[in-house]
Amino acid sequence: MIELESNIVLSLVDQPSLIQTSEVKPEWFKNQRLAKLVKFLNDTHGDFKGFSPLRAAFNQAYPNTISADEWTNLANAKSYRYEFNGYLKDLKQRYLQTQLVGATTRYTFQKSPEAFKELKQRMADMDEPSKAPQTDLKAAGEQLIHDLDNPVKPGIKTFGMIDNYTHNGLRGGNLFTIGARPSVGKSALAINIIYRTIANNNDMTIDLFSLEMPQIEIYKRLMSIHTGINQKLLYNPSRQLNERQKQEIRDGVETFNHTGLQIYDNALSLETITRTIRQRAASARKDHYLAVIDYLQLIASSRFQNDRQHQVELVSRQIKLLTNELNIPIILLSQLSRGIENRQDKTPVLSDLRESGSIEQDSNMVAFLYREEASGAAESQENLVFDVQKNREGSLGRNKLRFNKPIQYMAEVYPS
Repeated sequence: MIELESNIVLSLVDQPSLIQTSEVKPEWFKNQRLAKLVKFLNDTHGDFKGFSPLRAAFNQAYPNTISADEWTNLANAKSYRYEFNGYLKDLKQRYLQTQLVGATTRYTFQKSPEAFKELKQRMADMDEPSKAPQTDLKAAGEQLIHDLDNPVKPGIKTFGMIDNYTHNGLRGGNLFTIGARPSVGKSALAINIIYRTIANNNDMTIDLFSLEMPQIEIYKRLMSIHTGINQKLLYNPSRQLNERQKQEIRDGVETFNHTGLQIYDNALSLETITRTIRQRAASARKDHYLAVIDYLQLIASSRFQNDRQHQVELVSRQIKLLTNELNIPIILLSQLSRGIENRQDKTPVLSDLRESGSIEQDSNMVAFLYREEASGAAESQENLVFDVQKNREGSLGRNKLRFNKPIQYMAEVYPS
């Protein structure tokens, strides 16, 4: 008998009623005799008072399946109930990994919609949380009763416009996608959101995953926003900054050293990003964690094939599942299709989200960033439009931003 499978069965024959409270499937077992025993326990709901009644009933239903010597070994072996759940988890993971490998192989050779659907399902099975889903409806009712007489706590505050669209701040379980064409300013907007998150909230833990821009470049942009010093002067600061400006930079570095911000420019795979988010979110205060990913189309995964559209779909789905599992907000930047440039009306629409219609489906909120027609890329001051075109939690709308490019600062423009 396979040791892992035997250890699980030892606990089941010692206490058959375990089958009533644990998910144990026959197909997880390679040993077909043990698989039959597990199936029998499921079919009978483990309704046996100990080992002997179980043995008698199984032998009657499946004669000559398990030998007398095997039954004797099961009876005499010592089971470790406290290790049962760990063994069961390992067995399930082994089975799911085998299924994923098979689905990956079939998709590699077939490339059919059916094969991709199977691969996608196997991926979802692997990433399903091991704990049982929360099904206590009473708790939801108690929360609503509490909210009737108590103000709902604000979420994570960023820009005033985003706070309004999200009912007073970003909250857990939300995937917020921001799309733009290259060089419009989506990375700058992300950095400005992070800066405002630090300024408007206490004790935040923030992770920025930059797959395009190096850490030092992002840090210089943050420092320009913080100090108002032209970012170009930071490329050779020893010669281009005066003593007052140098002291402002030193003070700024000290300020950022005491924030919970981390910038990752070498986390290029989905597995690395999700692992980091899990670790950092676990150590953060409740409702005080934010992840920003720049940007979707650059994320790779060792578990996916070289089918770009399907890869992006799978990545966006896993990021959305992560927001739900960990109850955290994630801001995901996305590239937009080149097709916009060939249209007379260059206002982005949801179908312009590049390479994946599933981004719209996975996102709680989708906004686009683009230039006003009268504003050019060469200008030091640009007028940008922040256009919310999907919002499960609230309203849609457009807001204007003034982008001061030399210091990378974005400010909301309110109607006069």
